[in-house]
Amino acid sequence: MKETQEMLDCEAKFNSEVYEIVAATGEIHWTSVAINETLSILTMDILNSKRTDEHRSRFHRTALYHVGDAKKLEELQKEMLPLSIYRLKVRDNGSSFLLIDMVEKNVQDEDMNESLRIIERINTIQDPTFGDLVLTNMNEVYQTKIDWMGRSVYLYLNWEFKDTDTELEDLLETAHQIYANKQSWDERIRKFVAEYLQQKSYDDWPIKKEENEAEKEQTVKTFIKYLLPETLLIYKGGRFEIWFQRNWLTGGSLSLKATLQDGPLLIDMEKEEDDIYM
Repeated sequence: MKETQEMLDCEAKFNSEVYEIVAATGEIHWTSVAINETLSILTMDILNSKRTDEHRSRFHRTALYHVGDAKKLEELQKEMLPLSIYRLKVRDNGSSFLLIDMVEKNVQDEDMNESLRIIERINTIQDPTFGDLVLTNMNEVYQTKIDWMGRSVYLYLNWEFKDTDTELEDLLETAHQIYANKQSWDERIRKFVAEYLQQKSYDDWPIKKEENEAEKEQTVKTFIKYLLPETLLIYKGGRFEIWFQRNWLTGGSLSLKATLQDGPLLIDMEKEEDDIYM
């Protein structure tokens, strides 16, 4: 295939050295991004890998990219399967690989086999409180839905695949502590955000500036009513994040970062001028 400037630009982000790795694939999510009419990029998940000349396992997830024409990409989609081991020729930029060629399929390697056994063992967590949490999003997040004060809210455990059992115990412990006190957390979180929004004024908001404490308090109560949690993300170390539903009040994306120890800490919001929220 004739190299285009777009392909050269993509390959320039990786080291020029080409070498071979043995790699275990995770759950594959083929994503095709068209560069131009003939050239596309495919990405997939590599669960674990090691250089064949070093025999040392990285034991961390990374992305594998391949730039090529439609025919080559279609062939790869048929040949490369999830939860399999391959010998691949790649370039490396430290955090991801650029696939040059697939050398061998169905490779036998104990390190890679162990990685696949771990994934198969913990693909789904069965929790007495939350039910089944399924590993998804390139093996990075455990996901389920929970009841949060009468609303259906997504629960995500942000898994880094390090010290597997300990990390999962930490994430679940945080989630259980929050859920066991969800009414208290809900009140604290929404009040914290509402007071923040009451102080933060946008010129195009149809809300007059309050003249006294009573009006300020009423504005906060109104804001609390429209702050609807949508997603709860759990991170290790007792950290978590709440994302709220987009509507006329938030005017875009709005999230709150907090910890079990310190409570609400930081609000992140981004107004989206072109969107209309009903």
